[in-house]
Amino acid sequence: MPDTTTTKARNSRAAMPIATLAATADYAFAFAVRAAARLGVADHLADGQRHVTELAEAVGVQPDPLYRLLRALAVKGIFAEPRPRIFELTPSAQLLRTEHPFSLRDVYSGAGADVRAWGAFDYSLRTGAAAFERVHGCDLATYRSRNPIEDAELDRAQHAGTRLDLLTLIRGYPWAAARTVVDVGGGTGALIFALLQRFSAMRGTLFDLPHVVAQARPEQYGADVAARCVLVGGDFFDSVPAGADLYVLKTVVGGWDDEHVVAILRTVRAAMRQDSTLLVLEPIMGYGEEFTLGNVVHLRTLLLYGGLDRTMDDYERLLASARLRPTQVIPRVTLPIVEVVAQ
Repeated sequence: MPDTTTTKARNSRAAMPIATLAATADYAFAFAVRAAARLGVADHLADGQRHVTELAEAVGVQPDPLYRLLRALAVKGIFAEPRPRIFELTPSAQLLRTEHPFSLRDVYSGAGADVRAWGAFDYSLRTGAAAFERVHGCDLATYRSRNPIEDAELDRAQHAGTRLDLLTLIRGYPWAAARTVVDVGGGTGALIFALLQRFSAMRGTLFDLPHVVAQARPEQYGADVAARCVLVGGDFFDSVPAGADLYVLKTVVGGWDDEHVVAILRTVRAAMRQDSTLLVLEPIMGYGEEFTLGNVVHLRTLLLYGGLDRTMDDYERLLASARLRPTQVIPRVTLPIVEVVAQ
């Protein structure tokens, strides 16, 4: 007669790794979250519980398919079903509300040109080149210029990510000591505007390509922020605004090859005073043993741009080629801060 206790134990041991792998690899839940974010379901639950039929009418979908979606997400703790077909927000679902101070709705609601590229990620693994370019036939910058709706979605996602990053970034460095800051390659200004909002004595410059900074809206952060920020369009391979106390390169150089990285660093070095400081925020391979956002950024960089991961030794070599040297590396749960001075 079979030993049922032994059989159950064996099955239990087998089920655990299966469940772990399924929870990590099954993209159904990832797309379910994105669908809920795009529909704005959480916004319609902000005032309390609602029946799925009422919710479906509010977001413009069919009740039964929406019920399947929310029931599946409730199993993961995203939304809750306290009574049959009645749903409410959980702490995780609160983050999908548009008005939440740390809203992630824009991070997950985009159509996602990069999502389509992930289907060809094995191409990047085989070649070291960008799967994004393989799938879309052009690099990310060109794609964004040709697809303004997705460009706007990506920009909103970057703003949301930066807003969360600022929680540790503002506390992780003595920003108040800098009276003038240039955010090089700063996109539409999420970082520099937030810094100016936090530090009232600071003056800032947002520097990026002309068509990018044209979309920046500093007035949305308040009239005082707009008054203390200058928007400058240009190319960081040619020149950047000169003479600031502090320069910031946040997730700018990681996607470029060594030759282009050195070119960017030399341009920044030419703009720096001898006592200026540069902060480089990038994932550093092998830096820290715990999981950080840098682990994810490494993968996304490979997907979107190709290229190699870099260690701190690599960055020291590249900085030295531009007459720069690092003085400290400040660890964070997102991206480390490499503080750099002129040689």
